[in-house]
Amino acid sequence: MDQKEESNLSLDDKKSPRRQFFKKMLGVSGAAALTTFAGLTAPEIASAHSLQPPNDLPLVSNLGLFYHLSHPRFGDHFYTTDRSEADNAIRRFRYEDEGPACYVLLSSFYGTVPLYHLHNLNTRDHFYTVDTREANRAVFRLGYQREGIACYVLSDNRIVAFSTPFYRLYDRLGGHHFYTTSTSERDSAVSNGYTDEGVGCYVL
Repeated sequence: MDQKEESNLSLDDKKSPRRQFFKKMLGVSGAAALTTFAGLTAPEIASAHSLQPPNDLPLVSNLGLFYHLSHPRFGDHFYTTDRSEADNAIRRFRYEDEGPACYVLLSSFYGTVPLYHLHNLNTRDHFYTVDTREANRAVFRLGYQREGIACYVLSDNRIVAFSTPFYRLYDRLGGHHFYTTSTSERDSAVSNGYTDEGVGCYVL
């Protein structure tokens, strides 16, 4: 894309949060920054960070927001990549929109693992884990129901240079899980009765 073509991009394209995210994280500029999300291959991304993945990595074109919602009455924290599902939870079940928690991948990608979503109707807790054994234990012993795969995340922060910890916390009194990339938010939750359960996974 030359400068003339770049100038024809709409203002929305230039201000797209996803494009700006990649521009900032990858350190690319100009035309490259505007085509990163749609057209930069994973090996090219990895090369920018001195990683050595296989040559057949797919395009990084499946990035999505992981929306965070909370229920003021029950204390539940709900996360989803589906904006319509988030809006439905707000409209029908009176959840409050806490904004995007982080970026995640919407389908499987090199170095990623599925983040399983489980729901306990008795405690009204939404639980997310990358551990299949933990997910099975939650279903067979703790009364959770499977809600499928919420998204795909990283189990190792060495896979992608700009990954960040997704901290997992648990309120033993209320029986609710909470997840955040913010260390200050994590510490605040701990001071308000949550137990720090470490890094649940790594996100973007």
